[in-house]
Amino acid sequence: MEHQRSAARCRPVCRVLASLDVEDGGALGMQGSGLMRLSLMLVIVSLLSLPPIVGATGAVSYVTYVGGAAKTLEDEVVDLFRRKHPEIEVSFETLAAGSWALYEKLMVSRAAGVNIDMVLSHTNWLRNLIEGDVLLDLRPLIERDKIDTRLFPDSVIKSYTGPNGEIYAFPQQWTTFVLAYNRDYFQRYGMQEPSDTWDIFDMEKASRKLTISRDGDVVTGWGLSYEILNDYVWRLWGVPFVNVDYTRSGWDDPRAVEAWEWYASLYRPPVMIGGSAGWKRGDVAMRLTWPHYLVDQGKELTYEWDVRLHPLGAHGQRVTRAGGTQWVIFKDADNVEGAWRLLQFLISEEAQYAYAVRGRGGVQIPAITRFWIRDIDTVRQTFANPRALQNPQAIVDSYADALLDRQPVNWHDLLQEVVFPMAKQLERGEVPAKTAVPEAVRRINAALSALRSR
Repeated sequence: MEHQRSAARCRPVCRVLASLDVEDGGALGMQGSGLMRLSLMLVIVSLLSLPPIVGATGAVSYVTYVGGAAKTLEDEVVDLFRRKHPEIEVSFETLAAGSWALYEKLMVSRAAGVNIDMVLSHTNWLRNLIEGDVLLDLRPLIERDKIDTRLFPDSVIKSYTGPNGEIYAFPQQWTTFVLAYNRDYFQRYGMQEPSDTWDIFDMEKASRKLTISRDGDVVTGWGLSYEILNDYVWRLWGVPFVNVDYTRSGWDDPRAVEAWEWYASLYRPPVMIGGSAGWKRGDVAMRLTWPHYLVDQGKELTYEWDVRLHPLGAHGQRVTRAGGTQWVIFKDADNVEGAWRLLQFLISEEAQYAYAVRGRGGVQIPAITRFWIRDIDTVRQTFANPRALQNPQAIVDSYADALLDRQPVNWHDLLQEVVFPMAKQLERGEVPAKTAVPEAVRRINAALSALRSR
């Protein structure tokens, strides 16, 4: 009997393996290899070693990828719903191995015939779900219950809208960017503080002046640090990742080379550093960061700091990298109505404010306005320096500038296999942008072509 159960479980996994076969180089248009096939086998084996996601009969099955302290905070918000609606049981499961691991496990579980009602998805693979035609169009429920989508930033709702007006998701967290800066650092070196009229070249100029080295070698103070810049720098030149029909890379525009040349110049000589350690120590003048991170970081920052809008791009427009997490309901959910009731609560001002307070998101305009503007004095009391963040309006306004890039189905793979490795080469000065970018275009186009041929 155990053998029969194992065989039954293996059959859907074998189908998944077949769908992942690496032919003509697979997702990245590279020549297939035994190593790649072995890697895919190991992914499936590791997924099988995890407990399966089980849809709870009579309950709303809700799955997330966050774990640890973050999961505890999210449990607190779900518990608010449970207290309000004791008649609706919620099975809230986590897979704390990262967002992409959750996506892979979802695909294996669905192939095995296990239905999930609702998931906290990531924008890195949201389009995979949309293209797979597995998500529920929420418009009928929105219209029935008179949900006002205008309570969320227009740029966010647009990012979840299909070609025929479908709405597939609502946000938990939307990672717009602001330019945070250390006021003490600027005053120490007699520099004028950033303003909302700055463009990226003003930011670069200030960063060069504020990067301090000892004996011309060891950097003791950095002009700029960042959460992530290498997955949206081209957009600062007005270039999308792919064309409008997702068939070719947008980087064949010469402005993409200019964007990556500028990125590489920040490392020669280095005026920019990744990671948050220097920012927390006070050794960094400016930081391109996600606002919700500042809630947590503010508890440690003893110096006075503030924020401005993300600098204007080279093309004169203010565009920031957008991404984040959002709730979706599957078409074949066993408990659509229960999942929708839970989702309705999670996008309410009460829940969205609760996420903001916990540093776990919050995107609804009334909730973030309440948190960042009306209750700012309460927020500042949690900071190590209560004089910090005198310009919270910049955080609220920043959401209007964050629009999701055109992300193809294999976006995650292209970032990991093409974009990030190329960025590392440019950072180390191993290859010029005018050589690296055309090669990246070739590989991206090959990957997009491989998708269309499947």
